[in-house]
Amino acid sequence: MLIALAALPIQLLTADTVLSVSQVLSSPDQYVGQKVSLRGNLRIVPNYSMLPCPSGVQPCNPIISVAVFLQELNDTTKQIVIYQGADPYKCTYDIQGKYSCPPFVNNAAIVLEGVYSKRKQPGAVTGSASPAGGPTPPQATTFTTFYYLDVASPSGTPRILRPPTRKPLK
Repeated sequence: MLIALAALPIQLLTADTVLSVSQVLSSPDQYVGQKVSLRGNLRIVPNYSMLPCPSGVQPCNPIISVAVFLQELNDTTKQIVIYQGADPYKCTYDIQGKYSCPPFVNNAAIVLEGVYSKRKQPGAVTGSASPAGGPTPPQATTFTTFYYLDVASPSGTPRILRPPTRKPLK
């Protein structure tokens, strides 16, 4: 039995190929598993707790996490999250609300090298982890797909192909 397969539009990337965030997002599955060089604006975004500090707890850290994205230069709605291995890129932050994600500089226009990857994450969860929530443990009922750039390298330092330059804020 013969099965005819449609030709897939695969772009062979060379070491000199630099893609924009928009190019990759327009056909994300085309680049999955490939080492790519992406041009964009690096954004470091702290996530702050929406809950106030409990009374009597001082000091209280207002930052609960920090996310790193590569954003399209001319369209802030198009962005790719940066991972390092299996986890979001590791940043440090302190009680005073200061954060750092070396060697990255916020709002820098850069070319970053990594492997474009795809995963699934829980989209909807039923059950409860709380003892008061009943006997049903949390269970994912649906999953959503997300894409990311894995910048893990043997040296442990992301490979930035162009030196970071400050981009004026608009």
